[in-house]
Amino acid sequence: MRALCLWLTRLLESSAYNPAFNTDLRVAARPFGGSTGTLGVKTKQIESMKYCPECASALEFRRIDGVERKSCVSPECGFVHWDNPVPVVAAFIEYQGKILLARNSQWPEGMFSLVTGYLERNETPEEAVVREVEEELGLDSKVQDFIGCYSLNEKNQIILAHWVVATGELATGNEIIEVKLLSREELKLWQFGRLALTSAIAKRWLEKTTPNTAFERTRPEAGESLNFKY
Repeated sequence: MRALCLWLTRLLESSAYNPAFNTDLRVAARPFGGSTGTLGVKTKQIESMKYCPECASALEFRRIDGVERKSCVSPECGFVHWDNPVPVVAAFIEYQGKILLARNSQWPEGMFSLVTGYLERNETPEEAVVREVEEELGLDSKVQDFIGCYSLNEKNQIILAHWVVATGELATGNEIIEVKLLSREELKLWQFGRLALTSAIAKRWLEKTTPNTAFERTRPEAGESLNFKY
């Protein structure tokens, strides 16, 4: 009984079982480039863990496959936090013939980006991006094409960007408080500031499309970097 009590005590002390850790992190995954900064919460929580979420033994950093990884000290357990990148979908939205950018309630005026969200269990990226558009803007949407895959190493994320055409009546909520509709020419001149990845996605869409034509599937050009920071 004493051993069981000690195990439970360590388990509760572990941040892996902190209620804040187990909340739905999609609430932090809204318009791309700002609130997505909190997508690193899960990684930070695990990095601060003291005890194994599997057996409640102590955790320590060990070099595994050439990388320092947090792992369980118990030889019977074998838990390793591999810290693999988190898949995130980004919606490049065409609405009423224009490109829709969104501003999160926590962002300063003038900062607009894409709607994003986590890819959920048993969900395809195409399904995820349609779901996010409906949840955040109340719009129905249809995926037109895949724009590209981008590594956001700073946040340990893989961004899967899709071009969608949305229809319906726009309805913003508590998180997205403002949208901006830009023509193709206005988008070319739009300054995304520090949101380098959002700018790159917009540039790729502009380069690979012309008005009223389909997206041209191409591979990244030689030497082109798809790793971004903001």
